[in-house]
Amino acid sequence: MPEYHDPTWLVQRAWSQFRLPALQHLVEVAIADLRRLEPHELVESAAYGADAHASGNPLQEALNACIEELQDACGMAEAGDRRAKHCERVRDYIAQHPSAWGEAFSAALEKYRHAASSALQNSFAAQTRPAVISKA
Repeated sequence: MPEYHDPTWLVQRAWSQFRLPALQHLVEVAIADLRRLEPHELVESAAYGADAHASGNPLQEALNACIEELQDACGMAEAGDRRAKHCERVRDYIAQHPSAWGEAFSAALEKYRHAASSALQNSFAAQTRPAVISKA
């Protein structure tokens, strides 16, 4: 498993290594990897795990926040606006729910960021490795 680095920092650093379409593709691949993860694989949260994919669930909202951070970092269209609106929704959820909601969200977001860091580093490394040419 690669060493942890903030995923937005990794994407910002990759701007100098990849053309924009390639970078956005690699970020989309990482996002697809994140979406395939089951929330219980990342966070043990019996209180929120049963309905983990519902809007307003802290685990789903953490996934959405991580995805929006990545999209914003690689310059996807309207990502900054979506991220700002999502941040506002999360603030509303935190204000309306018990502290356990905010704690579950924070824990899940940190886990999703770690998973995104690994996925990005693996994708970037695979793209920068020289191709092996076999002699047939």
